[in-house]
Amino acid sequence: MSVEAKVGAFTVGGLMLLGGAAAGLGNFNFGGNDDYILYAGFKQVVGLQQQSDVRLSGVLVGKVTSITPEGTGVTVTMSVNPDAKIPKQSKVTITSSGVMGEKFINFQPKVDNGEYLQNGDYLYGADEAGMDKMFDGLTKVMDKVEILLEDVHAILGDDVFKTSVMDMSKNMSQASENVNSMTGTFRKLADDNEAIFNDMIQQMNGAVANMNQSMANVEHMTANLDKFAGDPQTVEELKTTLNNIAKTSSSVANMADNLNKFAGDPQVAEDLKATVHNARSLTERADKMLGKVEGTADKISKIDVAPSVDILYSGKKHNWNTNFNLDVTSDDTTFLLGAEDIGDHTRLNLQGGKKFGTDFGARGGIIAGKLGIGLDAYAGSRWKFSAEAYDLNHGRVRLKSQFKVADSTYLLGEWHNVNKKEERAFYFGLKQEF
Repeated sequence: MSVEAKVGAFTVGGLMLLGGAAAGLGNFNFGGNDDYILYAGFKQVVGLQQQSDVRLSGVLVGKVTSITPEGTGVTVTMSVNPDAKIPKQSKVTITSSGVMGEKFINFQPKVDNGEYLQNGDYLYGADEAGMDKMFDGLTKVMDKVEILLEDVHAILGDDVFKTSVMDMSKNMSQASENVNSMTGTFRKLADDNEAIFNDMIQQMNGAVANMNQSMANVEHMTANLDKFAGDPQTVEELKTTLNNIAKTSSSVANMADNLNKFAGDPQVAEDLKATVHNARSLTERADKMLGKVEGTADKISKIDVAPSVDILYSGKKHNWNTNFNLDVTSDDTTFLLGAEDIGDHTRLNLQGGKKFGTDFGARGGIIAGKLGIGLDAYAGSRWKFSAEAYDLNHGRVRLKSQFKVADSTYLLGEWHNVNKKEERAFYFGLKQEF
């Protein structure tokens, strides 16, 4: 072969290779193109280019052929394989395979109802959250954080707030001192119990004497039971109730032994026995009153009588309160007879009430020697909370709470004169039932 022929053959071969490469890079198809064209409009197409992939649920189905700005948006032209069926309700977005990955168009079908996109269809794309939007969101967050910090600084730097914190700290310190003072007082009470208990018993004797005078009112209240018609079943129930009262009387006899554990002085024990004797006599009179209703059709199914003693102390007032109570309960009806702050300022308690279910109760009558009403709330079997309003002339409010720490022993807390700042005082102590 001549040199001219070799050069010609080499030239023709090079031209054929160059044409094949150009056809491949230009996506040229000698057999014709059956792809169908779709259009999608976006507000922005940052990072998207011609020949970017078009995917259906992540699967490659075509290429981007052109990107044309139009008005306030951009129209993207896509060439899609003829065998790719894209449902009409598909969502079209611009996404990427990673943070630094290439952008591509992705169709995400919502539902396949048998209707598919056709050649020339136009869709509105969902714009991606670009970096500008992300930084704009971060800026708004930082602005809110800055406002929050300014508010916190304003609160912490406020003189009124600082004063309130200091006052609260002082109040807590004073409360701690009051508790320490009360603890020391209880310790002193244990050391000097003979004289204190002697005085307490004398006060209790006076309280029992006052209650004996008030028993005539109770007898008058009991006489009203005769208005109800009777039947044999009610008589049997009353007999059972009277047996319960007899048992209560025997438990009252143990009161001297229980308090003697605190006293330790034989003379104090004798005084306690005399006081319990008077209380037992009071219970016997109640027993006689209940006997008068034998043969009547009373709704009472059970009557419980529970005597108790409260001992309370106020650190602010440096004052002791000794209370004696006699609680009479029948089903949901309650009657309270007692005396509080026994001594020079003994005040009578004479109240009747009703309990509604297991959570609430209401009562009215004489509270601390004045007309008043009370509301009670029960939380389980251990907690009881009370609010009392009495003394119509001066309008006094008292809050109480008690917690059962043993079968017949309770921890007490009382706020007296809550609505009167100058007279307000907190009392803390114990209650013992017998």
